[in-house]
Amino acid sequence: MTIDKRFALLADNGDILFPYIKQDRSGREGFALSAPGLRDAKGQGVYTTDLKEVVRRLVFDGWKVRAKSESQPGEKSRDGSYGLAMRVIPAYWLEPALHDWVNGAEMQPQEGLKPSPWATKWPFPADGTSFEDEEDSREDCADPKPDPLQLAAAEAAIAADPKCRNVPETTRQSLVNARIGQGEYRNRLLALWDRKCAVTGCGLTDVLVASHAKAWADSTNEERLDPFNGLLLSAAVDKLFDRGLISFNNDGGMVSKSSVSVEDMRRLGLTPDARLSKVLPAHLPYLAAHRIKHGFNA
Repeated sequence: MTIDKRFALLADNGDILFPYIKQDRSGREGFALSAPGLRDAKGQGVYTTDLKEVVRRLVFDGWKVRAKSESQPGEKSRDGSYGLAMRVIPAYWLEPALHDWVNGAEMQPQEGLKPSPWATKWPFPADGTSFEDEEDSREDCADPKPDPLQLAAAEAAIAADPKCRNVPETTRQSLVNARIGQGEYRNRLLALWDRKCAVTGCGLTDVLVASHAKAWADSTNEERLDPFNGLLLSAAVDKLFDRGLISFNNDGGMVSKSSVSVEDMRRLGLTPDARLSKVLPAHLPYLAAHRIKHGFNA
């Protein structure tokens, strides 16, 4: 099960409900949507890995999605199919960079909210504060401090990028953070990969890098911010992946260039049968783009 925290349904009792990717008994995998009058539990659901489709179905068409809350220790999480047509769901939150998905909708997302990866109740703190400020014990949740030169270079690159002209400030900052693997983009990858390297299982978050599969220059802004375009990799594995010396097949199995010896692989903590810990359908087009870009078979 993979929870996506870019979109949340806000319940009347304060619960924050996040849609999640699940697999049904027939093997279908994705966010479980159901049209008005139909029930996912009866096999009438529609499965998709496209969060944009989920948001638009709920906001414009009155559909429901399987969603759950993240409970505190000792509490029972809330899990079921929920939609904005239900009285118990009076509002929703959407990552600011994605607000164009709901342009023209009668119900707009809650403004001025800043959720945290650790939030379990709403309202969230207003912009300028965060739950992380109240969770000093979670020392490992902080981003590694970005190099000032790296940050300045990313800001300059975004400013000069034609794809980034006229984007809202919130989107621009999200793109800067994603360009250097920081901020919310990194947080989403940490959540998606259980705070471990997707290949080696290393859990030292200080050495984990949020890496893009599809090249930045070849990606749309939406793809640049998509966590499924990212792999959380330890530094050495990230460098191999970024340079196109290794890649991954659709089943997660690693492939490598002949210039990388088995001995060198082992010195970096890799074996010839290394593989991604999981591959979801939304990862596949990005993995294929990486293989094609670097000369591996698609």
